[in-house]
Amino acid sequence: MARRRLLGSLTRLLNEPWVTYPVFLCVFGFVLLIRWPIVAGDSDLWYHLNGGRYIVQHGAIPRTSYFSFIEPPRPWVDYYWLFQVLVYEIYARSYYYGLIVLRAVAYLATTLAALRFLLEGQRTRPALAWCAFLGGCCAMILLPRNMLVRPHLFTYFFILCFLYVLELRPRLSWWLLPLGLLWSNLHGGSYPLMLAILGAYGAEELLVRLRTNKGRTRAERLPLLPCLLTAATILATPHGLRLLPVPFTSTAGASRYIKEFEPLHLWDVFSLHFSMMTPTSQTVFNIFLLLSCVTAVTMVTRRTWRIRHVLLFAVGWVLLLKGIRFMNEFALLALPLLRANPLLSSTRMTKRVPKAVYLVAVGLVLLLPLRVLLSTFSEKPKYPISSMNLPTGVVAFLNHVDVGGKVLNHPNNGGYLQWMLYPRYKIFMDMEIPFLFSDEEMYLVQHAFMDEKTMEIFLSRYRPDFLLVPTEYEQFSERIQKHPNYVPVFFDDFEVLYADRRQHPALVDAYALAAVKPFELVKKNADEVLKDAPDREALLRELRRILAVYPECGIANHLVAVAENETGAYAQALPHIEAIIATYPESPNGYRLKADALKGLKRYREAIAFYNTAIDYAEPPRRAKLYKEMGLAHLELKEYDRAYRLLKDSIEVFSPLTKREDLYSLGIAALRSGKQAEAGTILQYLSDYQVAGDDAEWKAKLDAARAELETTTKGAR
Repeated sequence: MARRRLLGSLTRLLNEPWVTYPVFLCVFGFVLLIRWPIVAGDSDLWYHLNGGRYIVQHGAIPRTSYFSFIEPPRPWVDYYWLFQVLVYEIYARSYYYGLIVLRAVAYLATTLAALRFLLEGQRTRPALAWCAFLGGCCAMILLPRNMLVRPHLFTYFFILCFLYVLELRPRLSWWLLPLGLLWSNLHGGSYPLMLAILGAYGAEELLVRLRTNKGRTRAERLPLLPCLLTAATILATPHGLRLLPVPFTSTAGASRYIKEFEPLHLWDVFSLHFSMMTPTSQTVFNIFLLLSCVTAVTMVTRRTWRIRHVLLFAVGWVLLLKGIRFMNEFALLALPLLRANPLLSSTRMTKRVPKAVYLVAVGLVLLLPLRVLLSTFSEKPKYPISSMNLPTGVVAFLNHVDVGGKVLNHPNNGGYLQWMLYPRYKIFMDMEIPFLFSDEEMYLVQHAFMDEKTMEIFLSRYRPDFLLVPTEYEQFSERIQKHPNYVPVFFDDFEVLYADRRQHPALVDAYALAAVKPFELVKKNADEVLKDAPDREALLRELRRILAVYPECGIANHLVAVAENETGAYAQALPHIEAIIATYPESPNGYRLKADALKGLKRYREAIAFYNTAIDYAEPPRRAKLYKEMGLAHLELKEYDRAYRLLKDSIEVFSPLTKREDLYSLGIAALRSGKQAEAGTILQYLSDYQVAGDDAEWKAKLDAARAELETTTKGAR
């Protein structure tokens, strides 16, 4: 019977067009998340996986920084232990595909729960339209942080479950008890949020009971006993009382170097940003925030405010001022207030606003959410996991040599490193700051890469076997020269690995990098690196040694491919280019290199297709060169009209940097596409200014072109 009622209510809701659209947005976001790989927005997922593996293998929850060589070990309250076990078990059975499904299902459940909460009991079309609009906003606001597999996926869902029961179905309050137990163990650090929600509804219930029970049925009363027992679930974790102070750890220091802890600034709230006529996620939230504030003011002026709504809204603001990471929590806590106090009905809007303006506004409301969702998922990386921003190559090397030891690392990739290297290697720290590691330790490791004194202190205190340095620290290669025992032995697209010769002499002798200067690869393009190399063959040998251990290295493959293309060995370049495309499908570099190789092999039609793909992924400033190369390919195919259009827009005739070969190609394309005047001008410039009198080959080419121009001009007359 209950199932039949539920299906009936869903059918009625879906028959209403204002409701069908936000449901479609939720499902559309789910599909996009299923198709989107795991990406390293941060490396938190991997320290959760490592924590889950530790718990499963040891049958105990870690109490210290077990993966770190820091001394003394830091005490640890692993307040998301159940989440770690869950994601590890999913990964162990289904690799990253299972985590992708978990992320997508959590998003769908949360957004549909938000819609159910907003639409429950709404009968009029204006109310349905308002609540459906809010549901669409939630679908857009929740999406960016739901791209990361972290415990907050469950926190958002639990918030809505609690709001739904306490606001609309108080008779179901006993169901909060198991939900509270799960919440406390999946993401126990957010327990103050649970208490705040229970407290807001409990405070109003107590005040109402103190004043009068008149007019309230038994079904409308909030049972306080299940709420109290649910609040007590924060003690039903393996940590007991040790969990209580964790959420109140100061994040003031971390807010200076961790973006999600940054406080919300006034200009952030009142700024609107668009990219390609599409609002950014921050802009969508800012609009939602503005509507929430206007609704709160309207609620006060109309005297329709409820104590619980005011308290929840205030809690949302407290969290929002604490850090921008709490934008989603604010949005969810504002829903009860927004649901109960619609700003403006549709009928009043149609009366006051011209019909044309109203229709345009409705069209934008329908179109923009789709553009927001699609723009969030542009340029799809490698599936099911992207190597972007991860030291996958260095990890492959360390596991290849398998010598074990201590790795000084930058904390940004600490989660991934401990997951891939523990227990054979121990790292210094990850980004579990300030709950496990301190601001002082973050300061120490940050400056150890750039400050000589700090580096000296760190190396003498810990004597690490390996130093793992992000490639953006270009000056590190100069700083480390005062410690000649540390020698570069490997690199990937994001980090450089140094080994201590005193502790690993055989490894350094076998893998020391002499010809390759890894930090220079970041500053220079491939042509400059190859041109400036004192010993090009030695450079290529070391690059191929890198690729023997880590075939996916983008930088090494790029350099080898460019070298092969330069010598005309286009077929030998293609395997390296395919590796780039497979590892970084969102980058234009692989497609451009493949087009160059295919053009060298005279497979011009295929080359044009790959130039087009490269243009799709390239930033606008980098597209001119691609258009030029594509125009040259069309010229070889004798498609002169297309060649002229592309070359005309991509070759700067009056630039002193333009090569005479390019000007000649433009002139020939103009000549053979019927643009005799343009062709004559370009050929005259070449003859008068860029071709010396003793350059017989070029003089012969220009004479032949002029003769063709003269013949064509006479024929036209």
